[in-house]
Amino acid sequence: FLIILCHLIVVSLSDGECPNLKIWLDIGSGQEMDLATESWNVTSYKLPDNFKADHIFNVSGKLYLLGGNKELTEHQVYSLRPIGCSWWYQEIHRKPYRLQTSAVLVGTRIYMIGGIADSYTCEYLETSKYWLSWRKCAPMFGKRYCTAAVAYEGRIYAFGGSEEFRPTRLVQRYNPATDRWTRLPPMPIATSCGAAAVLNNLIYVIGGFNEMSYLETFVQVFDPTISEWRDDLPVKSMNLEHYGAPLMAFNGSLYIAGSSSSTNTHKKVEKYDPKTNTWRVLPNEMIKSPSGVFTTVLK
Repeated sequence: FLIILCHLIVVSLSDGECPNLKIWLDIGSGQEMDLATESWNVTSYKLPDNFKADHIFNVSGKLYLLGGNKELTEHQVYSLRPIGCSWWYQEIHRKPYRLQTSAVLVGTRIYMIGGIADSYTCEYLETSKYWLSWRKCAPMFGKRYCTAAVAYEGRIYAFGGSEEFRPTRLVQRYNPATDRWTRLPPMPIATSCGAAAVLNNLIYVIGGFNEMSYLETFVQVFDPTISEWRDDLPVKSMNLEHYGAPLMAFNGSLYIAGSSSSTNTHKKVEKYDPKTNTWRVLPNEMIKSPSGVFTTVLK
């Protein structure tokens, strides 16, 4: 199976011809959620032909699509700039494809970590130069794939993932300034193919499957300011199982969309309110099953 995880980035784009709206864009399956009404619509943003998107990021007003050809033999990177309410594409780089990676944006660098069928477990795409180039960074503690990764205060946090097809509890933090990984306290519950997001200076690690290969609804909370798991903050479990699902922090709440496992596929979206410690299934479902390639666009 192929599950692609992504880190959700709030991007700011402006164009006088476009309406003032906020959307959660699933560019992989061509749908978007209006964050004001929490309703789904077909999007006008289209992918290039023969391209399978894995990750999407905004760097200095330009969107970067990372993915591969539909045969999954090589990575491709496209840059996108808005023209009116549509986009134009420019292919900018190619490299051998790697399955089940996680990607995180720190500054002007897009870090790709983990994955299958590659000897390197960390590399980044430098976007600040006139030309783009992939560069290696220090490897993680062991090869792994399907990690939940997120950036906080200029550092990358990688939670769990699978090693030799088995979920792990390993947590590690990468410092780009020193090019070093550091081990942190392990996860209370081993998890693979979950999702992570930052809300109120806490990192929420949600969903995925456990060591028994069962899909989970639990939520684990990590405090990066003290590098400890917050067992004293029992967050209520989700109503539904979410596997390979995008997670977003927006306007003081968490959103998680759909599930894309072979045994549990659905199009429901849940919203978490930390003030009341409750999850609510939104009344409007997605139009299509999620692709996992999401970003929020404020325009």
